[in-house]
Amino acid sequence: MVGIFILAAFLFCIVIDIVVLKTENKSHPAFEKGILDDRLLFSNFHLEVPAGFFFSKAHSWIQDNENGTVKIGFDDFLFKTLEKPVFLNFAEVNKEIKKGEPIFEIASGKNAVTIPSPISGTIKEVNKDILNEKVSNPYLDWGVQLEPQKHSEEMKNLIHPKNSVFWMKNEFDKLKSFLKSNLQKENIAGVTMYDGGTVINGVISFLPEKEFQAFKKEFLTL
Repeated sequence: MVGIFILAAFLFCIVIDIVVLKTENKSHPAFEKGILDDRLLFSNFHLEVPAGFFFSKAHSWIQDNENGTVKIGFDDFLFKTLEKPVFLNFAEVNKEIKKGEPIFEIASGKNAVTIPSPISGTIKEVNKDILNEKVSNPYLDWGVQLEPQKHSEEMKNLIHPKNSVFWMKNEFDKLKSFLKSNLQKENIAGVTMYDGGTVINGVISFLPEKEFQAFKKEFLTL
């Protein structure tokens, strides 16, 4: 009997609350679908940007080696937004490749993305040890080593290390805008599955196909 009385009192309070909100032309938060709050979704989300790395607009990184070659991998932005990414395919060793041509492929769940080469050159080595393995650190697990053809010229078109933190922040802001504009609010809540203010890793891998293709066009082209 006491339990019934408590339940009735609780329901009565909710009804009163809804009535008051209705008179103020407001809706009760319990009945809002997929409320998107940037402070909750992204407050603990951070991206690593190591010193001395150049970046391409397609989120690959380039690091000079002492022998004149360069290492190329993908950055923390892709590592965090894709679900447990792995290197799936590499360009062939000794192949001459032009800037913008596919240099390696990253698999993420049922999806895959192709990363264009940030500079032109000849593939000298691929990291077979990481092929089909989950990447643990995107800045240590490089994909290919390349001998540049137009090193000084093409490196000027990359994101310089002194600007990389600012650029990465802008990319993160673009991601938030992308999620807002490409998905309805109720879908966003399902995709991000935030817990304690942290967006889950792999948020992009949960997107429907149309929105996933839009993400690739927005973030993975030079």
